[in-house]
Amino acid sequence: MAHGGVNCEDSELVRRALFKAVLAGSGGARVSCLSGVEEAIKVLEDDPMFNAGYGSVLNRLGEVEMDAAIMDGTGNRLGIVAGIAGVEHPISVARRLLEKGDAVFLAGTGALRFARESGFAPPSRDLRSPEQREVWEAIRANEGRYPPGVDPFTGFTMCRPGPSRPGKFPCDTVGCIVMDDQYRIACGTSTGGYAYKPPGRIGDSAVPGAGFWAGTWGAVVCSGKGEAFMELLLARRVEEWLKDGLSPQQAAEKAIEVLQAEKGVIGGVLVLHRDGRWGKASNAMTFPAAVARDGKVDFLSKVDKGWPPEASR
Repeated sequence: MAHGGVNCEDSELVRRALFKAVLAGSGGARVSCLSGVEEAIKVLEDDPMFNAGYGSVLNRLGEVEMDAAIMDGTGNRLGIVAGIAGVEHPISVARRLLEKGDAVFLAGTGALRFARESGFAPPSRDLRSPEQREVWEAIRANEGRYPPGVDPFTGFTMCRPGPSRPGKFPCDTVGCIVMDDQYRIACGTSTGGYAYKPPGRIGDSAVPGAGFWAGTWGAVVCSGKGEAFMELLLARRVEEWLKDGLSPQQAAEKAIEVLQAEKGVIGGVLVLHRDGRWGKASNAMTFPAAVARDGKVDFLSKVDKGWPPEASR
């Protein structure tokens, strides 16, 4: 299962991208859960609609700095890169770090040095998409403030659900959870952060227990105001609520209630229980996600209450 971020248009274009991502994840999962996570997120990193990889937001200097993480919930292994530039797929660098690195978390030039030493070539294109350059120019022209009516995470013009507007794709962090038929589980995240962020800023997508977590009881991936997720360690708390007996939907909804009550910010939470049940909740305008199961892809709208239906949980 994968999501496209809070306030991402629930449009046909986005659904096609999520469809492609979860199918790629299903194919990768035949090798391993980690491969499934990596392949799904690579699809989203390649798509300029999403704030990850190509299409990442630009910082105040007009540069791309990306965070990505991948976690093996069965083996309790991590790979994280933060503030990395100069690579096309930061999720793949995080995966390589998990498997072969002497550390689990590298940032900035150290992360890039590891990537080059591991054989990752420079990007085949400028990661600063034309759309994101336009966003950066607009914010800079407005003296570093978001112009009226723009999304707080990407700076794009806010769009209500409906047909996509070319060049306007307000999306946040992307995330993915994969579980195989042996109930092994893994998750991953990838993001460019938020538009016009301070250089060097690192968000919750690089912090285990904040923007993502995979453990004994399930896995969680989040989207929204990263500072709030870090201060609340929200993803880790979701798994604790699963352990306490909450359904994944109840845990997701409780997470958003806490986020709203304690921080008053927008966010979205996608949860997969170790028994295969899932939950999704947000207080955003949209939070599109998709799940692939038994070769079939389902799209999870904002009003979805998880699977199976509440009466059967």
